[in-house]
Amino acid sequence: THSPSIFPNYIIDNYLEVLHKRGQFNGVLLIADKNGIQYNNALGFANFSDQTPVSTHSSFRLASVSKQFTAMAVMLLEDRGLLDFGQDIQDFFPDLSFKKITILNLLQHTSGLPDYIELAENEWKTNTLPLNPDILKLLIDIKPPLQFLPGSEWEYSNTGYVLLALIIEKVSGFSFE
Repeated sequence: THSPSIFPNYIIDNYLEVLHKRGQFNGVLLIADKNGIQYNNALGFANFSDQTPVSTHSSFRLASVSKQFTAMAVMLLEDRGLLDFGQDIQDFFPDLSFKKITILNLLQHTSGLPDYIELAENEWKTNTLPLNPDILKLLIDIKPPLQFLPGSEWEYSNTGYVLLALIIEKVSGFSFE
């Protein structure tokens, strides 16, 4: 709750170092306000097995931490009339084989889409992590079956949020980042 200017950078550095030594911090801390970036530093490892250090330019998989931001972006686009919650995802991805899945199904985890993580483990043939467009291509190429009819059940869906991020990009004209 303190303004970053209250603490000099060396105090924040020392605090992070203590947390890191205790095994309580590994990553990047960025503090910004209306005046811009006030603090930006990295500590720890991007890869523990080979001890590759993390940097302020390291990329992190945020996983479910980003879902609320994804949902809010979709809600803003809907509020601005740029998409509709009842819209079929085939409006955005006509090559997908899945029928009658709406944006609302994606938001509410009721789409029935298969988990992309398992799909990628079995089908992704490179040493890099698949990005959202890669996941879409896998879904189009492999055509895995739905786990249940859209709207009939609830199951947490990372795949749905990958598609929502791609829809946000298409509708807004901006990268999800």
